[in-house]
Amino acid sequence: MYLDSRALDAAGVENKVLRESYEFCRRLLITMDGRSFWAANLLLPPRKRPHMCAIYGLARYADQIVDSGDPRHRAEEFETWSSRLLADLRSGVGGDPIGRALGHTMRTWGIALADIEALLAGMRMDLTITEYATYADLDRYLETLNGSIARLILPIMEPVDPRAEQHTVATSKAAQLTNFIRDIGKDHRRLGRCYLPLEDLERFGVPRSDLGERSTSPALRELVRFQIARAREMWALGSAGVEYLPASSRPASRLATALYSGILDEIERRDHEVLDTRARVSTRRKAALVLREYLPAPRPMAA
Repeated sequence: MYLDSRALDAAGVENKVLRESYEFCRRLLITMDGRSFWAANLLLPPRKRPHMCAIYGLARYADQIVDSGDPRHRAEEFETWSSRLLADLRSGVGGDPIGRALGHTMRTWGIALADIEALLAGMRMDLTITEYATYADLDRYLETLNGSIARLILPIMEPVDPRAEQHTVATSKAAQLTNFIRDIGKDHRRLGRCYLPLEDLERFGVPRSDLGERSTSPALRELVRFQIARAREMWALGSAGVEYLPASSRPASRLATALYSGILDEIERRDHEVLDTRARVSTRRKAALVLREYLPAPRPMAA
């Protein structure tokens, strides 16, 4: 039973194994903390939804390998899986659900293998790099990882202006920065990583050890406030490019921005506390945002 069989039909996916592969990717977004992107995906034309799931399914699955399991074997597992995936994509024969769905999506939308390789290169950085001295260093990571994600989804969004690329990259970077702010404590305690530039920690007088505490210190709250302002600038740059997308892609883009940037609203509502629990947009708020984009605007009444 396919929960989005209409989209698979619209995308012309008839082969049973390929349909199951796309469904595997779609379920990754539902079960692996990708519900916001999944919800936004529902506002795309049905023919585009499976392909977007293939791209984000790839990113989610690679992220799971890099962030989960035995740290001693993560690198080996990632290299084995990514090498096999790239070999399958080059040969045109998908060996696993992600490879099958992704290969079909690449052929359908003319997506370059180089952008898949760039995404995997960005993921690979997390296996060896645990901190960034400056924001410029962090931005190189964001450009590698999130820039590639943006370029992967851009053909599916069918931009009407080449300027859409820089704004789509900005949106992807903003989402990642938002994740970093929300997961400061988790990244430090579970993965030994710090995505806040060390120059910023020094500027605000925050020892790295403070990231592992149970509650957020006053100095760290000020640092979080600064990082939120930086992320909001990136969100604003991304939002400014919605006009470069076709009308059919704009609601999904706006909803993804509203849902994900809403995490920053929640952190601010909690007075910048980021260590005790993970900030989430409430179900009621998500529903309101979805309805705002899904329902047509009311027409003005005749005089």
